[in-house]
Amino acid sequence: MNFSELYSSKIRSPEDAVSIIENGDAVYTGGDPQILYRALRDLRKGFKDVTLYSMFGLLPESAELIESPDMSEHFSFIPTIIGVNEIKRWPNKGLDHIFVHFSELEDMIKRRVNPDAVLVRGCPMDGNGFIHLAASNGGARAAVDCGAKVILQIDKNVPHIYTDYHRVHISEIDVLCEAENRMYEPPQKPAGVKEKQIAAHIAERVPNGAVLQLGVGGIPDAVGMFLDSHRDLGIHTEVFTDSMAILMEKGVVNNRKKNLLPGVSVAGFLVGGKHTQEFAHNNPDILLKNLSWINDPIRISRIHDMISINSCLAVDLRAQVCSESIGHSVSYGIGGQDNFVMGSRRGPGGKSFLAMRAAVEKENGEKISKITLALPSGSVVTTPRTDVMYIVTEYGAADMMFKSVKEQARNLINIADPEFRDQLTFEAQKHGLLL
Repeated sequence: MNFSELYSSKIRSPEDAVSIIENGDAVYTGGDPQILYRALRDLRKGFKDVTLYSMFGLLPESAELIESPDMSEHFSFIPTIIGVNEIKRWPNKGLDHIFVHFSELEDMIKRRVNPDAVLVRGCPMDGNGFIHLAASNGGARAAVDCGAKVILQIDKNVPHIYTDYHRVHISEIDVLCEAENRMYEPPQKPAGVKEKQIAAHIAERVPNGAVLQLGVGGIPDAVGMFLDSHRDLGIHTEVFTDSMAILMEKGVVNNRKKNLLPGVSVAGFLVGGKHTQEFAHNNPDILLKNLSWINDPIRISRIHDMISINSCLAVDLRAQVCSESIGHSVSYGIGGQDNFVMGSRRGPGGKSFLAMRAAVEKENGEKISKITLALPSGSVVTTPRTDVMYIVTEYGAADMMFKSVKEQARNLINIADPEFRDQLTFEAQKHGLLL
């Protein structure tokens, strides 16, 4: 039987495809196979105690299908990164959360989840019988390697991105359906004045020939706007973003000087709108690899001039960084931030930047400093003070690396909102952080 015949023999309707899932199964999901999610919802009354695991929270339409109250009697959903759709539904007996460094995601899938089945979306099969998985598949290949039943949604909207990991062969697939998701376009929020000021402070510290890791969010994206005059930049990142596609198109990123996999932008997954998806499709200058390889801090530390840029939520005067939840609010998850913070600061010429606005204004008009004596009770420390290198606000960049307690406190106060500096100084002196 040739590949085309084998492919044809595995085609099912979405409902028939998901019917191979059994009660009590652990199911790993990735790439937003929305048509398969809809089939699960339609057939929900026939399932019991099925747990869906995922790297990411769900996109809006999929969240409506999976996280609705009438699904919780039949399905649970457990991601490693909580999104806005999960936060607005929390607490919910059908929702839970696993915390894991992205460098250990595939190990977590194998040792903790050990899935019975995997639901994933992929692009049309190539001439060698391979199907490249959606670039946001979240490590679904690790689930396949566990021997999970593979249920695949073939979608021509999924870009074909070069990879040595995120793909399956038609011989590994149990059943598939052919169906297209509605194209999702992430909401775009233009960078504000303060985000641009923060980005400028970071960009001036990025040397030509540097290798970039940009996290998600407005500040890392804004940094890209200030790198137009740089030369010979490279990319080694967990997530490939819209700003990276733009930098590659402009020739700012050419990966020429990278000492690890020169010539290609290397990423673990891709997010972004239609333009970025089309740019990545069949682009030999982009390579997707598994996250345990991408996010390994030891490997990152071997990259010359590695620059890591991520967002954070709050910092205390001891330089403890919260990037997940302030107080007892629901935590977003750690992702790969600490992997890159540790790896980049240890490498030759490496730098790590954690960025945020110095203050926020609540709906009632009250202004709150994001640099405080202590993190609010219940806040999660994402990056410990021993790993932090630079904290950046619109007022400048504070160097934390190998600084004393008093130096750290003083440097952080200098980049706080001016309205709060006197109060922070008073509190630091009262508690012995400054004299």
